[in-house]
Amino acid sequence: MTSKYGYSKYLPIISGLIDVAVINASFFIAHFIRFKKWIWWPNDHESEFWFLANFLFLIVAFYHKAYDFVRVESTEQVLKKFSSYFILYAASIYLFLFSMNLDEIARLWVLYYVITSFILLVFTRWTSLKFFSWYRARGRNYRQVVIVGSDTVTFQLLEYLMNDVTLGYRIMGCFDFDGEGKEMIEGKQLQYLGDRKKVIQYLQQENIHEIFWKLTSEDDTYIKDVIGFCENNLIRVRFIPYFGAALMGRRPVIDMFNIIPVATLRPEPLQIPFNRVVKRSFDLLFSVFVLLILGPTLFPILALLIRLNSKGPIFFKQQRTGEQGNTFWCLKFRTMYVNEAADVAQATKNDGRITSIGQFLRKSNLDELPQFINVMKGEMSVVGPRPHMLKHTEDYRQQVSKFLVRHFARPGITGWAQVSGFRGETKQISDMEKRVEADIWYVENWSLLLDFRIIFKTIINMIKGEKNAY
Repeated sequence: MTSKYGYSKYLPIISGLIDVAVINASFFIAHFIRFKKWIWWPNDHESEFWFLANFLFLIVAFYHKAYDFVRVESTEQVLKKFSSYFILYAASIYLFLFSMNLDEIARLWVLYYVITSFILLVFTRWTSLKFFSWYRARGRNYRQVVIVGSDTVTFQLLEYLMNDVTLGYRIMGCFDFDGEGKEMIEGKQLQYLGDRKKVIQYLQQENIHEIFWKLTSEDDTYIKDVIGFCENNLIRVRFIPYFGAALMGRRPVIDMFNIIPVATLRPEPLQIPFNRVVKRSFDLLFSVFVLLILGPTLFPILALLIRLNSKGPIFFKQQRTGEQGNTFWCLKFRTMYVNEAADVAQATKNDGRITSIGQFLRKSNLDELPQFINVMKGEMSVVGPRPHMLKHTEDYRQQVSKFLVRHFARPGITGWAQVSGFRGETKQISDMEKRVEADIWYVENWSLLLDFRIIFKTIINMIKGEKNAY
């Protein structure tokens, strides 16, 4: 029987072989960087380590299903998945290295190997994604699919699959339910294939790779027969769940409670205990580094300038809303003259309450440095949705849909909304809506790689300056 999927079944093998080639090439590159010699053949201990590194990579990669390819997957999702298992791989290398007491192995060489292999593997994944996008855009490596359904959700999926040719889907036509959607289907310039009773007959005649079936609120007596036929003919079945209007615009996640599928409104990577440990560990390490470097040097200078510039305390303490709606005291360097409106009114452009040194601190984001103390206490994170004063939380929760969703994550010193341009004064409700949308995106898409990216962009913005920082 000829495979419906051509050479796609070989992709996991090819990708695995390329990865093995890359990590082995990384040994030679790292050895040259460390010892400045291209000609190298491993001695006994180096051979042991070489074999161990290859073995561990394959074990970790296959455990994390690194070669289970998903056709509709963004570059960021691919790199996030890769980073998660590479961190485990690097940790495993060092664990075995020290446990086996291989003192003959140059530690710097190992470090260079880890860095080099990470960079090269990221590059190969990025290159492969670009190649498949280019390849599919030219009509190759495509899947022939049919759709069963003719409602708004189904047509949104159709438009997505048809508008992005790099996904590699060729829509052969649509079935509907009892002839109800013929006009709508033909109005979308799609081939109308009849009602769902004709699905099996059509699949018998045509070479179809996948079928998308829109589930309805009622039991569909035809689904069982179609599933049986598809599974016996190597046709993948994908269901479009019936969620109704309640979940529209969200990204529900399906979990299995025994044999019952249960939908959650959105993905929350930080609900996974391992991810919380990773993020908290990074927060502590980063905060200790900043406080040890800047605490004894920059903090006293800024404190003196604030005290000389105006009367009042050096630090400004304000109650703000934290994770799960909990209240905490947020610390900042004081940037305003002492005033009664500090806890109810946002800073505005040319705000007379801001001191001269305060303008510099706000523009450079240095006023936020004391919040690393909040991070150490577990009240904040280095990266996350910015915390709001209590009055703003109470006001905006009434005016902005999903405003409190941002509090599913620990608030941050910087965040995705801030580096995306949504910081400073919110003159209109739409300004806050955009900020909330960015914060929710962060909650749904968190990764350590994303945190690094946000921190990097924050540093760049601090150097360049931001027009909304006042």
